[in-house]
Amino acid sequence: MTEVTFGAGGNGRFTGTMTALTPASELADLAAAATAVGPGQSLVTKLRRAQTALAAGDVTGTCAALGTFVAEVSAQAGKHVGAMLADALVAEAHEIEGAVGCP
Repeated sequence: MTEVTFGAGGNGRFTGTMTALTPASELADLAAAATAVGPGQSLVTKLRRAQTALAAGDVTGTCAALGTFVAEVSAQAGKHVGAMLADALVAEAHEIEGAVGCP
C-alpha cells in the first residue's frame, strides 16, 4: 500500500510526499486504532505479539497472532466492539495478512 499526502500551494503540481506503507507500519496503525477498544487490553496485546513476531521474521507467528486478533474482534462485534469498527479492524488485519503472506 501507499499513502499520499499533498502540500499546500502546488499550483497543479504534486508537492506532497509518498510513503510506502509496510506491514510493520500498518500493524502499528492497527494497534493504535485498537487501543482502548473491547474488553481490557487483549486486542492490543495480540497485535503486539504480531509486531514482535514480524520483527523477528516469524511469518507463522505473525499470522497466528493476527488470526487470534480477528477471531476476538469478530466475537466482540456488536458487544464490546461496535459492529462498524469491528468490520474496519478485521479488514485492516486481513490487508496486513495479505501483505505478510499469511495462508
